Amino acid sequence: ITALQELMETEISLTLPILEVLMHFNLDPSLLAGVIDHVLSLLDTAPVDDIPMVVKFLMQVSNPDNASQIVESLRSRLRLEQLARTEASSAGQSANDRSKGKGRADQFLSAAGGAPEAAGMSSSGVAAMRDSAVLTLEALRTSLLFQRHVYRAYLGTLGTLGGSRKAETLDVWVLLLLYGTPAYRRNAMQRMRTMLQSETLSVEFVIGSLRGCHAVLVDHFKTVLALAQDLLPMGGALGGASAEALGAALYALSMGQFSSPYHRQETLAQLLTHVGAPEAAEASAAVRILEEIIRADAIAVAPFKVFIKGVLDMMGGLSDRDVAGVFRCIALLDIADAYAAEDSIVAVDSDVQILVRKLLSGVSTTDRRKGVVGACALVHALSGALPPGIGARVDGAASWARDLERSRADQAVSVLDTALQTSRSSAA
Repeated sequence: ITALQELMETEISLTLPILEVLMHFNLDPSLLAGVIDHVLSLLDTAPVDDIPMVVKFLMQVSNPDNASQIVESLRSRLRLEQLARTEASSAGQSANDRSKGKGRADQFLSAAGGAPEAAGMSSSGVAAMRDSAVLTLEALRTSLLFQRHVYRAYLGTLGTLGGSRKAETLDVWVLLLLYGTPAYRRNAMQRMRTMLQSETLSVEFVIGSLRGCHAVLVDHFKTVLALAQDLLPMGGALGGASAEALGAALYALSMGQFSSPYHRQETLAQLLTHVGAPEAAEASAAVRILEEIIRADAIAVAPFKVFIKGVLDMMGGLSDRDVAGVFRCIALLDIADAYAAEDSIVAVDSDVQILVRKLLSGVSTTDRRKGVVGACALVHALSGALPPGIGARVDGAASWARDLERSRADQAVSVLDTALQTSRSSAA
């Protein structure tokens, strides 16, 4: 054993086969402790390709007596973000830097940095890092699932955080892995809520730990959505504001990190289910994050307008503020459609105009009030400044863009005029 350990120190290229051999030995506790100390030191120096095997070895040789020590060393030494963040130039960004985010949806949607090639990383290097991160997470997931002492040690360690002991990026990924495991989902959620409530874990830190890791995070897409779905309704619970904020941020992160039509459609479809929730706080949170997502990148969301229009059928239980939010969302998507097509005319969706007239002509005061709110929201969206998701993509000097600005103003006047005429006819 000593000879193998010395060989591992002098011949780095033999690290993997030596670890494979050592895993099959029943080592004396004193020898095992020495081997573990040396292998832990490899986390600082081992090539990217060796990291998964190093983690797998540590997990396999762990026991109830040394699991806590191994977990603590992994938390402090395993820089998972440097492996997982294959799509950002900020791979070495510190946890302290990530915690400075403002928490807005447009910031969650923005990319964490440039392409890996821009950071001097070759495509083969990116693939190696991605594969290493995936295999490392799989080694952790397997050990958490089948080695109960590892699960207890990690959850116990998370319970001791506070004061000078801060959360690490690895903690966020482990909580995600635990939440994605049905047997541990409830305990993972409880631990996460406790950490959020005690401010041991912040929304900005969680999102910063996951942002830029699309190639790795894509395997956990459904887990991210399930977590967002469970967290968003918690705003009304005691200490649930941070949980709700994290749920909203995860929806925004999902829209920003996953650009395929399938992923974006699934994200929006699940977010819209909250709008019909019986709890007003949950519905309001869903409308708010939907509008923030659209303002951040309306052109990317525009292809899914038909799904968002379905919210118009759920407005019965929405507050006036949320009704206004829904109408603004649809108007912004109409504007986005025109800008994306470089069309010189903005056309408010005919179904929306019909609904406004119908509400304004309604018998009940509630319907008429919602009609007024909807009309004012449309005017506000049409006449206000362009949101960043549209304005950043538009050349204001283009002739079609100038014509489109005039068309927006004309549409706003038309909507207001129609609302006034319908209201007068209804009153008469």
